[in-house]
Parts: sequence; structure tokens; C-alpha cells
Amino acid sequence: MGRVGKLDQAYELIMSMKELKPDSALWRTLLGACRIHHNVTLGETVVGHLVELKAQEAGDYVLLLNIYSSVGEEKGHALSYHSEKLAMAFGILATPPGTTIRIAKNLRTCVDCHEFAKALSWVYNRVVVIRDRNRFHHFREGRCSCDDFW
Repeated sequence: MGRVGKLDQAYELIMSMKELKPDSALWRTLLGACRIHHNVTLGETVVGHLVELKAQEAGDYVLLLNIYSSVGEEKGHALSYHSEKLAMAFGILATPPGTTIRIAKNLRTCVDCHEFAKALSWVYNRVVVIRDRNRFHHFREGRCSCDDFW
């Protein structure tokens, strides 16, 4: 169904599965079809299901970014300027719990990314260190070493 563009029907079929729970391979297949047919909304929903299964991988976010880029969405454009968000997401997925995430950036960290890093440090109980062009930001337990004044 996904290959021929019947994405909504494919999603409904997956959601109607009662005997057999949909696994990550099934969701990733639908995510790939969303990329082929440029369906951003369903792609975001599918990634949400992968998160619920705790089966998300860095490649899922890259695929979602490709969907954004293929349709010229503002989100895809914004993510290219907020690369530290993508780096933090990859760090959470690729490193064991408790590992410090370190990111170097040659531009000033924006408010949005700063807030995201605070939230991530709180939710995942991680230390995040971001070096921007001005200083080091050490995020721990939802707070930053700069006290939100940088």
C-alpha cells in the first residue's frame, strides 16, 4: 500500500492490527513510504509510534528530516540551522544512559536550542555541554551554567 501511495489506508490497517502488534520494522516501512510520497504529517506520526515503542534510531530522524527537505517545509529548513538539536538527539540514541553529550558549534546557540538542551538534560538526566562561539554551556537537571544569561 505504501509503495503505491495509499498511505492513509496503510496506516489504518496497521492501527487496526489487534492480534499482532506493529513492530519497528513495520513502522519504518511506512516511514520510508512517507518519504517517497512526501507525507510530512504521517511521517511525524510514525516517528511518534517508534518513540512509543522505544525503538527509534538516529536514522529515523534523518529520514524525517529528508521528508521535510523534500517538500521544502519550514521545519526542514529550521533544522538545518539548529543542528545542535539533531546532534543532541543522536547523542541520546547513540550513547549509553548517563554519558555526557558534548557538542561544539562555531555560531552562538539560539534561545530555542538553549531551551531544548535544558529540557533534554532534565528529561533524560544527562549532562550536555555545548561550546558555542562565546562560551561553554553546561546543562544539568534542566539548568544551564549561564543561568540563561549569555
